[in-house]
Amino acid sequence: MKEYDDKYYQDFNPDPSAVKRGMPAQMKAQQERNRAKKQAIDDEIITWVSQQPKQVKQHINDILRQEMLFIQQQQTVVQ
Repeated sequence: MKEYDDKYYQDFNPDPSAVKRGMPAQMKAQQERNRAKKQAIDDEIITWVSQQPKQVKQHINDILRQEMLFIQQQQTVVQ
């Protein structure tokens, strides 16, 4: 039954009136699991970076791109 529930509620997005009435705990839990799966960077990092000047944001992006390239190259060597 759990597999059916996960698949059924996977992309569930209630309309605003449903939120006002309340959402079943099972649906809230599934939405939280989906959010956690989709979020690649922790909240505090996102918050910090979003508050930085444009130059710092660009620098962070450049560093992440370099790291991504490095990891991709390492994975290619291993395979």
